[in-house]
Amino acid sequence: MLCGSFIPRSWKDAARVLSDPPKACDFIEVRLDRIGQAIPAGLLTGRKSRVIATCRRPVDGGAFHGEERARLALLKESLQNGADLADLEIDQAQALPLRERGIVSCHLPSGTGDASEETVLRAASLRPRFIK
Repeated sequence: MLCGSFIPRSWKDAARVLSDPPKACDFIEVRLDRIGQAIPAGLLTGRKSRVIATCRRPVDGGAFHGEERARLALLKESLQNGADLADLEIDQAQALPLRERGIVSCHLPSGTGDASEETVLRAASLRPRFIK
């Protein structure tokens, strides 16, 4: 499966990409950390690919500087508004009931090597739909 990551400058910008996504992409990841808002209700109507809502903290290579409660609320609202999946870091994955609609991620600082077997097993124990 192929996922295209997209950092919208506006929701109009996002609507354009979601209505005509790259043909090779099975998923489009919408980075909420750059826009600072949840995916609006109705935006995903008529989309042509599955959508992953992601909101990264600076420690994970993102730009969301708000409180953790607010970040989780953006992801939850995006799921309610039609996102197919939410991507959440392993240390926060229990904060949302992800199960069938979740991706558990582990972001390692550049040059630190691969995730340990312990990290992968911990992610699997959370039983998300996907692990990355």
